[in-house]
Amino acid sequence: MDTRGVMNELDLEWQQAYNELNQQDKALTDALMREINFTTRSLMDEIIENVSSQIVHQNTNPMKVIMSHYDDDAIHFTSPLIVQFNNDPTGTISNKKDLQDYFSRALEKFPALHFELLSTSLSVNSLIIHYKSVNNMIAMEYFEFNDQNQVINVKAHYSN
Repeated sequence: MDTRGVMNELDLEWQQAYNELNQQDKALTDALMREINFTTRSLMDEIIENVSSQIVHQNTNPMKVIMSHYDDDAIHFTSPLIVQFNNDPTGTISNKKDLQDYFSRALEKFPALHFELLSTSLSVNSLIIHYKSVNNMIAMEYFEFNDQNQVINVKAHYSN
């Protein structure tokens, strides 16, 4: 066999080995993605249940239950409604007591408060909920969770 034939044969062997490795990589990647998707779905189910529970509880107004979803020590809650209700140009609340006061004022201002969940999007330790809010405003809120699935960071966004 001449040099060219040997090279072609080596190229074929390398190509076969490469294809086998790619198939093994694909199988491993597929298995890993199935595990990630399972874990993500489980986490998503838990978080959506938590958020749905929060929406239901907000619809029935039990403040203690609402506040149980938030971390005791690390809170950053930012909303344009905070600017309005708290007359705070930063629009941010950084402790649980002030957050509870804000929620209480909102419930006083909107006693028939009702949210309608439209959709959710999940990432790692965070969730975005899309819902119909007060006065039929469309809202999207970004929730970030700690390791105990308590809310530590919220960014609220509204449109008419």
